[in-house]
Amino acid sequence: MPLTVDTFALTDLSRVKRALVRADMSSIHEDLMIEMINYVSSWVELFCNRQFLSRTYTHDATAGNEDRINGDGTGSIYLSNPPVTAVSSLKLTPSSNALVEGWDEDFVVHEGRGQIELIGFRTEKRPGIIECVYTGGFVAAAHADAVRFGYETRGQDIEGAVVEQIVSMFKRQKDGATGLQSFSSEGGTFTFNNDAWLPHVRDALLRRRVM
Repeated sequence: MPLTVDTFALTDLSRVKRALVRADMSSIHEDLMIEMINYVSSWVELFCNRQFLSRTYTHDATAGNEDRINGDGTGSIYLSNPPVTAVSSLKLTPSSNALVEGWDEDFVVHEGRGQIELIGFRTEKRPGIIECVYTGGFVAAAHADAVRFGYETRGQDIEGAVVEQIVSMFKRQKDGATGLQSFSSEGGTFTFNNDAWLPHVRDALLRRRVM
């Protein structure tokens, strides 16, 4: 079965190919490029403790999911995967009524920072009390919503960081860097170092990291 770039990968094959051509490493097998796109994308999300491309998050007790959000006693709720593009359901406690979005209603959403600002309400200061279903994350540039988010599509700083990290890792392999670990794919064997973040890539990831 041919390898494919993961649905939620943080870059695409064409951009990595262009970067490798510029770095004079265009002979790398395509399957190995795909492996590295998927691997580095997962590695970045693990480091940043969040997911980046748009998907729906459910924080309630449905289908056995009891991942409710903690209340801190304030009039704000911060969601972990901005930008937040839609909040389809919000309840401050499991037994309370659902709140209505709008400046003349119960809450508004500040997309870029992932903040729900409550109007006339405060959360209870209790763990696992808030139920929320929302859509958050960047959209791929080819998606119809890309126009809406402009430079926020896919998170250009993150995509750029992923591409630079991939090129750097291939270069380390080419230059025979030592002290690395290995994995194999149909495209060959590649070695990597889990501590091999480029300094400016690490800085970009720290700006997006959720603690």
